[in-house]
Amino acid sequence: MKNKIIIILLSIFISAFLYCYYIYFDHLPPRTPFKLARLATGLTLPSKIDVIDFNSIYSPSGGMNSEYFQLNSAGIEDIIKQIKEEIEPINANFLKSEGINFITTRDSMQIEFQIIEYINKGFYKLTKHKNRKNKNEFTLILIDCERNRLLVFEKY
Repeated sequence: MKNKIIIILLSIFISAFLYCYYIYFDHLPPRTPFKLARLATGLTLPSKIDVIDFNSIYSPSGGMNSEYFQLNSAGIEDIIKQIKEEIEPINANFLKSEGINFITTRDSMQIEFQIIEYINKGFYKLTKHKNRKNKNEFTLILIDCERNRLLVFEKY
């Protein structure tokens, strides 16, 4: 009888632990580039993807994340299919026309802005977060079709 109670309590404890892990998995460490990009964009990232660069600046008053990935051509096509209805072709002044302010104090974040200038053929999706407390918050997805690269930039 005592063994049955222990087994029942242990199975309830393990079930509760697994349930909490499943529910809160996205909020648990580690903060990987894949997880941050998936949470920021809602995209299903391909399994064959390499991280070129990853920067994260966090502060209680707001921060920035940037993830720069190398994909194969099938991976780029898959991402384009996922957000086909929401993307726009990149033109020379698309950031200025969207009213995006990229002022930052870290030199490492400037690399991404230089990368953006060299994308000739690609797409972008900009999501401005109006319901958050900081009005300058946004998520930018850049797809470089020439180099098969993906840049995810989130300012929060």
